[in-house]
Amino acid sequence: MRDAPIELERLDDEIVWQEIAAHSQQATFFHTPFWQHLALSEQRRWRGASLCFTLSSGTTGVFPFTETRSIPWGPLSRLTSSAFGCYGGPIAEDRLHEDETLLILEAVRSRLNRSVIVVEDPLAPLPRNVEAFDVRWDFTHILPLHLGLEAVRARQSRKRQGHIRKGRRLGVVSRFGYSMDDFRAYYRLYEESLRRWGDRATSRYSWQLFESLQALAVRHPHTVGLWLAEMRGEPVSGLILFHWNGRTVWWHAGTSQAGLRADAVSVLVSDVIEDSIRRGFAWFDFNPSGGHDGVAYFKEEFGAERMPLRILSFEPAYARALRSIKAAAQRVLP
Repeated sequence: MRDAPIELERLDDEIVWQEIAAHSQQATFFHTPFWQHLALSEQRRWRGASLCFTLSSGTTGVFPFTETRSIPWGPLSRLTSSAFGCYGGPIAEDRLHEDETLLILEAVRSRLNRSVIVVEDPLAPLPRNVEAFDVRWDFTHILPLHLGLEAVRARQSRKRQGHIRKGRRLGVVSRFGYSMDDFRAYYRLYEESLRRWGDRATSRYSWQLFESLQALAVRHPHTVGLWLAEMRGEPVSGLILFHWNGRTVWWHAGTSQAGLRADAVSVLVSDVIEDSIRRGFAWFDFNPSGGHDGVAYFKEEFGAERMPLRILSFEPAYARALRSIKAAAQRVLP
């Protein structure tokens, strides 16, 4: 797919991808090959579909994509940047200008003729002028850490500070976890959370994903973090964090009923925020809340700022027609 002023081709060299993600100002953990490997370990019918682009200026970069759907080679499969609805978009070692990003987006839309979804990172927003794409709005919560420990603590609501004190008074202590036993303990907390949430759960992941996360945490402990809160030596809450490019992202959580009663998650979040400050990270990203108002309120009590983000999507005419036929058939067939 070569046509000036931009060349697009399938990305086959993960070493190049990793180098670009390591040096790009616009990259998050979700832009790395690490994240794609984790996604593919969970969804065996998905496959990697990332692209390499070269601009006429000589700038080379990566557009991470995962091909999703139950039958990835079928006409209704789509390209998602990135997997599981996390941040995506093109990245390069030098910061891409708005016109360059727009050129890349248009090339992907027009040349691939595929259904495409791109989730915007609010700290590296996509161009405003994206008329060729449909736009849906969401938001995340981000806490600026460069203000320093005392300033970050001062942003917490009095109510949340009270919950943190309560948890510590009841004996909640936090620690870093990395062993397989730690991840199994975390997965049990997650399974208990799923039973409690029931139909309100917006995602469900298998043990295979967490087993892959444990292997990655052993190889890259400064990038993937599991934190556990314990009471009398028993895990009652846990968080999974990703660290990349000056940002800590809280990706996943699980808590037992005992942990909820003791406000263990408040202690845990407070401790991981302070750890991120000590490690020199500039931002703590709480991640989108999945439409749960209570979750969003919890994040705001830590002083996090609500930041809007866009989810861009494009569906070619043939895909829309096939989807209509499929929906009609499902209504008719028993």
